[in-house]
Amino acid sequence: MKKLFTFYISLFLIVLCQGCKTDHQSMEGYRLFTDALGRQVWVPDTVRRIIPVNESTMRMLCYAKGADRVCGIEDVEMRSTAFTHIFANPDLKKQPQIGPMFGGDPELIMMQNPELLLTSNMTIGDADELSDKLQLPVVVIEYGNLGDQCELFLENLQLLGELLGTEEQTDSLINYICYEIEDLWQRSGRGTKKQAYLGGISYRGRHDIVSTDPGYAAFRLVQVPNAAASLMRESMAGFENTTIDMEVLLAWNPDYLFVDQGGYKLVKDNFRTNQALSKVLKSYKNNNIYLLWPFYMFHSNFEAMLINAWSVGKVIYPDAFEDVDLRDKANEILVQFVGADVSDSLIAEWGWYRNITDEL
Repeated sequence: MKKLFTFYISLFLIVLCQGCKTDHQSMEGYRLFTDALGRQVWVPDTVRRIIPVNESTMRMLCYAKGADRVCGIEDVEMRSTAFTHIFANPDLKKQPQIGPMFGGDPELIMMQNPELLLTSNMTIGDADELSDKLQLPVVVIEYGNLGDQCELFLENLQLLGELLGTEEQTDSLINYICYEIEDLWQRSGRGTKKQAYLGGISYRGRHDIVSTDPGYAAFRLVQVPNAAASLMRESMAGFENTTIDMEVLLAWNPDYLFVDQGGYKLVKDNFRTNQALSKVLKSYKNNNIYLLWPFYMFHSNFEAMLINAWSVGKVIYPDAFEDVDLRDKANEILVQFVGADVSDSLIAEWGWYRNITDEL
């Protein structure tokens, strides 16, 4: 009996070792990659076919020069909404659609034979469950912002460079962003005591003047106090939509009012239907209401945010930013982020930066 037991144990160990050998062999051509959640994922040594899903993932992939690896897109990317990465990479619209925003359809995803799925806004458990469901490597990134979570944004750019083998390009972009931030900070000196407020921020739909961002990065980058800063809350993506009461805005009565283009038409309606805005707000009385490019439209528009910071700087510190041609700066930033000057397309969609007081 003892010899029979020993035989079965030996047989079990042989089978187990053979299984280990098979698993090891199946990993040839693969490497362990640690994603933003600290998950270790087996990915191909050279990733050629990627499907990005969820907010800002496609944009971040394009920043990392991975547009040519995309083999399927969510249907939101096909909409008429102006996405800089789509303008810069029009062939993306020729890719097969893999279902609706925020995850796509599993069957449509697998029909494209991707090598991995790139996603955001996902927990470790959800990512592991999705990977098991699709039998596909799932890599999670976190996109942060250009304000209080700028380090997170830059770390994930670097992470994508490692994933794609485009470290040279992502390092160049990271260095450029750091230089721009330093330049903005130096030009704005010690900041200003005048307060600014941003209204009309889109968040899963368009909103009017009471929709704001307490941590708006463009204000932070040029040391301008945000009237809504006391409402600051943290979120995984570095942005949490905040809606205030109209009476609160009137009480704050900021020196400068900036309007996100996404909600521009609704803000015009606010001024048309609520006379208190034009009677009370000193920003209106002093002709200090300005249009900014959209910050959030399914994607966090990092390049637009950086251009917005230069625009805000020119408004509030005209002497320090006198030498800056905003159109040239916009062109430069767009080329660095998405690889092409697509400003003409963006202007056609959004209009140009301007004082809009007389339009309200």
